[in-house]
Amino acid sequence: MKQDQNAIQRLESARQLIHAELGSIQPAGRLLTPAEKRKLDVLTAAETNVNEAIDHLVGSVTIKMIPIPADGRYNAGNDVLSMVLRIDLKVANMVSADLFATANGHREYVASLRSNPGVAVTSGNNPLAVVIEDRDARQARGWLTFHAVTGSEITLDLLVDDQILALPVGRPTALTGRLVDSRMRELGIEMETEMGIEPLPSWEFEGRIITVESCLEDAGFNVFNAGFRDQFPSPSSGKWDTSELHGLMRAHAQEPLDRKSWNLHLLMVRESTLDGLLGIMFDNADDDLNELPRQGAAIFQKIIRTYPNWEQKLIQTTVHELGHALNLAHRFERSIGRADSASFMNYDWKYLGGNNREKFWRDFAFEFDPDELAFLRHGPRAKIIPGGARFHTVPYWENPDGGYVPYLPEVPSDDFKITLVPPPAGVIFQFAQPVLLTVQLTNFTGRPMEIPRFVLDPKAGMLEFIIKRRRSPVDNTGSHTGFVFRPIVHRCFNAEQAASDLVPPGQNLTENVNLTFGSAGFTFVEPGEYAVQAVFVWQKARQDFRTIKSNVLTIRIAYPKSAAEERDCQDLFRRDVGYYFALGGSDALSAAEDILNEIARRRQQNTEIVTDPLVANIVRCKAINLTRDFVTYADGKYSVRRAQPEKARTLFESIEKITQKIFDPQTCRTTLQTAKSLYPGDA
Repeated sequence: MKQDQNAIQRLESARQLIHAELGSIQPAGRLLTPAEKRKLDVLTAAETNVNEAIDHLVGSVTIKMIPIPADGRYNAGNDVLSMVLRIDLKVANMVSADLFATANGHREYVASLRSNPGVAVTSGNNPLAVVIEDRDARQARGWLTFHAVTGSEITLDLLVDDQILALPVGRPTALTGRLVDSRMRELGIEMETEMGIEPLPSWEFEGRIITVESCLEDAGFNVFNAGFRDQFPSPSSGKWDTSELHGLMRAHAQEPLDRKSWNLHLLMVRESTLDGLLGIMFDNADDDLNELPRQGAAIFQKIIRTYPNWEQKLIQTTVHELGHALNLAHRFERSIGRADSASFMNYDWKYLGGNNREKFWRDFAFEFDPDELAFLRHGPRAKIIPGGARFHTVPYWENPDGGYVPYLPEVPSDDFKITLVPPPAGVIFQFAQPVLLTVQLTNFTGRPMEIPRFVLDPKAGMLEFIIKRRRSPVDNTGSHTGFVFRPIVHRCFNAEQAASDLVPPGQNLTENVNLTFGSAGFTFVEPGEYAVQAVFVWQKARQDFRTIKSNVLTIRIAYPKSAAEERDCQDLFRRDVGYYFALGGSDALSAAEDILNEIARRRQQNTEIVTDPLVANIVRCKAINLTRDFVTYADGKYSVRRAQPEKARTLFESIEKITQKIFDPQTCRTTLQTAKSLYPGDA
């Protein structure tokens, strides 16, 4: 009888899969193609056969159906395997789980599973068809069968039909467990604040008291305080630079940054050095040799408190940045195409094509969109946990070659033109030399356009760079492999308060971009040719997304010229050195600076005027860092290193001649302007 019962349950799951596939074939006002017609006929026949088989079995035996247990998070296991099971029939109609191998009191993550996509799970789906993906990206299908449900206690088994890490094939694995919480996941938040910053507020909405914690709990998290909430002093300027915040997060972290964990580090500060910046998400810890991303965020409160109802804006912005740290993208991005969304992950000033800020706040209900909720509650552990997959690399957002399957079609535009400009010295870079380029946006709309400067900053998420490594003909007939460059920091701006330029028709908005080091590490780690292309998407109207692609700029990374250069690269490709170049120097990266100082001394042989392109980049970062105050924390004490304009000026003078040759036009322009501002009497 048990075999008959299992057979009926599996046939029922198969019927749901067939029905879901039938529903995916929609004529949408047109005739079916021959291939679609054949598929429809086969599925219809299969559904009929499955229905007849179920009717026959049900008519021949008495079946006692065991329903799927109540919603919640369950811990289950046996001697060698443990499972965190999430049953979520009321919100997401989904079941998911994470699997861990257990031995000698330790457990190691091995795989995640979820109910089949496209199938809305009900309590009668027992056994339940699931898809499984292990940590090595192997995939399989299987079945979860619940055998007993008594109060909060459950008994179940997992059957896998193909080889998957740590699981037997074709043989059920029995587990027992119990309900531990009504929420799907846990999330610790370790928060540090600048002195004088008030605690996060609450907001009354539809008879409820809304807080950051309540919003995350509504999304399925059991939120708890991690570590102690420390306070740190303000810099003398009152404004924070990104490199300072990186250092503070590492110095203050009580929850470790050297492993994946359900903990996020949140810094609450007053103001950024960048106009209009509301918040940033750190994509890595600055000394993280294990490439663990998405571990912290910072919120800039001063600008947010200028809003009429600043409390709700501060809550929304904080959850927005924590959403990025949990690997959620903006809703208006071209890979999603949901500028009509009133989710946490949209901007009020981007809502419905722009100029609909008030309507956004009328429609905003302190919620994520359904697909975001499904990901937060049931996404594979490795793709959501802080320290797991890199930001913006979840498969349903993009593929590895920089292409997308967007919700909305991309339409080319003649309103703007994007151009990439190399240094005057050309497109050949020394091996391990930082790669900086000018990106230029030309206005062809026929009218003056007020354009925020951050639109050309890849850290703001509106400009992307697709980089393709050209293989040699010997390797693969000159083909390319590509990826999207992802910066180490993600910035969120308010366009109305950010720095902007009025760009007349035919004129340009210009910015520089540093592609040397991103969340995936160093971009150009091998000699050879690379094709670089910028992609910019602007929203012309509510559902009208226009795509502007730049020229394809081919750059060449030269081979090392000597054994000494090859030895230098062992240090130049350290991750903390990459951060030093990406952040424009940092007191928090003293070990990296010591290494770079030694390389510069050896290459320059103590000459005052810099002639080596790599050394010029080192000196430029050092000089930029000395133009600002820097707050550090060590051994339980804070120290503020004041700006040193005289030393910075001397460093800038040493690279003045080479700056105009080896840096791209915009980097050259801003470098010389910064140097000039350091002279007494100059603005």
